[in-house]
Amino acid sequence: MNLLLRVGLLSLLSASPVWAQAGDLVAPPEMRYLAPAPVEGLPSASSVATGTSTSCAIAGGEVWCWGEKAIFGDGVDRDRPQKLRGLRGVTQLSVGDDGGCTLDDKGQVWCWGHGFGGPVPRKRFAGARKVSVGAHFACASTREGRVACWGNHSDGPIAKRGQTPAEQPLDSARPQLVPELDHVVDLAAGERHACAARTEGDVVCWAVTAVTRSGERFRVPELGDALSVSTAGQEACALRRGNQVSCWSNETEDRRLVGLDACGAVETKTVLFSDHDWGAVLSSGELARVRNGRCTHGKRGAALAEVRELSSHCLLRKDGAVVCWGANSHGELGRPATR
Repeated sequence: MNLLLRVGLLSLLSASPVWAQAGDLVAPPEMRYLAPAPVEGLPSASSVATGTSTSCAIAGGEVWCWGEKAIFGDGVDRDRPQKLRGLRGVTQLSVGDDGGCTLDDKGQVWCWGHGFGGPVPRKRFAGARKVSVGAHFACASTREGRVACWGNHSDGPIAKRGQTPAEQPLDSARPQLVPELDHVVDLAAGERHACAARTEGDVVCWAVTAVTRSGERFRVPELGDALSVSTAGQEACALRRGNQVSCWSNETEDRRLVGLDACGAVETKTVLFSDHDWGAVLSSGELARVRNGRCTHGKRGAALAEVRELSSHCLLRKDGAVVCWGANSHGELGRPATR
């Protein structure tokens, strides 16, 4: 998962057609990128979430997914949306490379996929307000403003003989509360770390292994008006009051982005902040992102009009249609795979 300094697991490929049409961004010749198009066979959706090569959407309180096989846990890629069994009343969704998790209307978190026990969704947590999936783990914020994380935090699924308890992977089935963290209003999981925005406006980040074993956390400096957070790879961003965005990398460096005015935008309709990505809908109807002070615009068109929600390679329109673009090596655009 990278929002700013490099393309990470869940960030949008900056050379995909939507963002390359600004002019000088050219797709590598060995890659084939597809133009934006609605996903066929998907009911009217209320939310969308993506991993590197997977895509999922909520439709009628149920979850539909397509793309890379790890999200299904049965070793088969799918280039058409497939409804997952056993999920009802879903209100929120997060997707990673090894699986996905949902939050239902009862506050229960259900997870599935290669990294979470297989193709059948299983209940992992109760009393949650939001769930976010990282590279090999997931975290949930609770109704009381706490955060719990679980999964393969060490990138090694099996403990080796001779390892001390501190060296062994954590039990993937047992959520663990992040110590001394409360008043959480938003949460996002990155590749190996997570960040939480608190009611006070500050943001706290931690490496998942470090916080569960030693309690070590990092408070982002000079940030006291955060409303929500998004993470990707080793980077993270905060949406601040006034539609301002600040980002930092390696959990230690605060990087304030060049404002959207530098991109030629006179007025911004809204800033869209998703679990693993962010962008802005401009008054012109275009979408924009900023990386390293450089703006990339998407060409305005019917496929990109009336954007309600944005993810790395898909967006949700206000009419309920999910539109996807970019690389399609595993059918993650809802079209036959291109490799």
